[in-house]
Amino acid sequence: MEVERKLKLLTEYGTKAALECQPVDAFRDEILQVSPERVDAWKQLLSSIASTEASEELFMSPVVRALESQAVVFDYLKVHQEDENRHHRLLRGYVKQTFGYERKSRSLASRLFYDALLPQASELTGKRYPLTALAMIYFYEVFSKYVYGELKILAERDGLTRLVKLVEIIEKDERRHLAGIETIFGIYQENVRKVDFRDLYLTRAALLIARIDLTQKPWAFHNRKLRERLLCLGISPDRWEECGKTAYHTCLGLFRGEIPSGSLS
Repeated sequence: MEVERKLKLLTEYGTKAALECQPVDAFRDEILQVSPERVDAWKQLLSSIASTEASEELFMSPVVRALESQAVVFDYLKVHQEDENRHHRLLRGYVKQTFGYERKSRSLASRLFYDALLPQASELTGKRYPLTALAMIYFYEVFSKYVYGELKILAERDGLTRLVKLVEIIEKDERRHLAGIETIFGIYQENVRKVDFRDLYLTRAALLIARIDLTQKPWAFHNRKLRERLLCLGISPDRWEECGKTAYHTCLGLFRGEIPSGSLS
């Protein structure tokens, strides 16, 4: 089938990208031109993003297990999952080599959401409602696409050329991930069942939680420090909020069939 052929190609591209990726120690910048305040904001923000990439890998595990009977889908998801681990290692390595910093622990709110709530939600939905779990993955991929675009602009402004290169590598992977999830939606609906009201109801609820996690509204005490770092680097919290809203509506558009399968969004 055409959609399965697309997914096989995306899996091959992913395997090739992993083999061609430069090692962690290739990504290091000089930071003498960057102010101490911005250095601190960069190392903290990039550490948070690295942790999120690792959490996405963990979040995907139940979905991968739930769909392992579909060989083409399973092969793609394993490569996608390995990409998230690679992104985590590359970002963490960049922060350590460039800023001499390695985060030892995360905030209580982050641990509760990414280590407890998100994996548990994936475990509960992955087997019975895999489309909802895939939608959550898709939401974070869409959001990441916009965030990495913002980071690249800021890195160029601060003369962090190796970070620019690293972000470009991740951006390319994220575009493939979006196409992969879109294609899996097509395969699942063709071979298993169509989206129904239960999928949409659960997905709306799950996405609401995800948006609360990411929100930069003044009441979001759990993101107070993140808001300070975004402002220091020149990212408007309103822009961050807009990215989350766009990701939410894009995800629902996928459910409504408004996004072509494997469109490389």
